[in-house]
Amino acid sequence: MLRVLVILFAWILLCVPTAEGQPPASWPVGEHLFFDLSYGWIKGGEGSMYFTEDLQDSTLLYVQAEAHTTGIFAFFSPVHDRYESFFRRTDGYPVRTVRHVEQGKKVLQETLLFLDDNRRVRSSRSGDHLCRQRLFDVLSAFYQARRLLPEALTGEGGGRVLHLPLFFDGKYFDVRLKYAGRETIRTLYGKQLCYRFVPDTTDNRTFTDEQQLQIWVTADERLLPVKVTARLPVGSLKCVLKRVQSY
Repeated sequence: MLRVLVILFAWILLCVPTAEGQPPASWPVGEHLFFDLSYGWIKGGEGSMYFTEDLQDSTLLYVQAEAHTTGIFAFFSPVHDRYESFFRRTDGYPVRTVRHVEQGKKVLQETLLFLDDNRRVRSSRSGDHLCRQRLFDVLSAFYQARRLLPEALTGEGGGRVLHLPLFFDGKYFDVRLKYAGRETIRTLYGKQLCYRFVPDTTDNRTFTDEQQLQIWVTADERLLPVKVTARLPVGSLKCVLKRVQSY
């Protein structure tokens, strides 16, 4: 179950925009986001994301995201996932990604190298993967979304669809999100006016219904990703921002 929770957490990383078409004027170095992950009404895990500069190479930025089971899920199926991404300051495309998964006594370790202008991914587990489009991992895609998401906020009924080709868990994902309007929701910070985003379901093999995934970010200058929900055949998953910390 946590594998699905981790994928859900990864969607959050696509939802904090800045200036359209340009690299962020200042990267949020030291920003630390904390999330609660739940299955139905039961809390199933916790997640966090920490962003900083790469201490070994000044041309690169570094993000680390973690997610682990809690409570009854940790007792019956303990899982701890950690993702690390190193990507270029100039264009936000990844250079290297490290994934470490502990599921009970089973440990999975994978390193990805992005080659040939990010059109080829070399996995330490599954070899080379080719794609006609330039690929992101889920963490570097977060920063690409920071450049593009404001375009989706144009118009009352939604604007341009955001297209973010991802490579995750040995597979290619064609991520397409669209703006679905404003909505006031309850958050841990009280009632918040938010922008809501849903999948573009046009010729979409991953999502056929907009209600399958919904993402809310605060409609203010911070644009914090406060809530993500996903509907499954056997229930629903939810990810909620519980704390923001800066160093």
